Order: sequence, then structure tokens, then C-alpha cells
Amino acid sequence: MLKRSLRFKGYVFAESLIALSMLTTVIGGLLSANSFLFGKATALNERLAMRRVLYEEVRYYERYEGASEQRITREGKHYVVMIIQNENKLIKAEIRNEAETFIIELK
Repeated sequence: MLKRSLRFKGYVFAESLIALSMLTTVIGGLLSANSFLFGKATALNERLAMRRVLYEEVRYYERYEGASEQRITREGKHYVVMIIQNENKLIKAEIRNEAETFIIELK
């Protein structure tokens, strides 16, 4: 029969607590990083959507000669698109929403 040592009586419990605390620290760090990256991805998706709206409106303007300034609502977001043309050549395209402005200038 195996003899139990009395010297290491609480060693397994202490080792388990240390392993559990290390595991929770790693999981907490992963969750924090995940939420941070999700916030970044949301902001980048909003910027991408704004540029997509500008692309679509410039394309429509080139084909059908629409209005040079338009107010557009897509997916609950409000945009103002301005297109400046000189002698049948696009010079500037600008899109604005509540928080950001994006401008393309051709030289």
C-alpha cells in the first residue's frame, strides 16, 4: 500500500488554485483582445460602407448625370455626396456623414 506523505498535504490544492488563476487570466486576456478587435472591425466596416456609397454614387453620376449634391440614406446612415465636375471631367468627389469626411481629388 502507498504511504501518504504529510508534508505535501495542501500542495495539490495550492497547485490547482494557481493553475485556475492562470487559466482565468489567459481567458480574460483573450476576451479583452476579442472585444477590442470587434470594435476596430465595426469602425472599419463603417468606413468601408461610406466609401462604397461614394463609389456607387460617382458611378451613377458618370452614367446618368445626376445631381452634383445628394443626400442619401443607406442602412440607417445619412450621407451627403458632392461631385464637382469641370468640362466633362470629374475633379472632386466628397462624402460626409455625421462623424467623418472622405474626399477624392483628381489632378
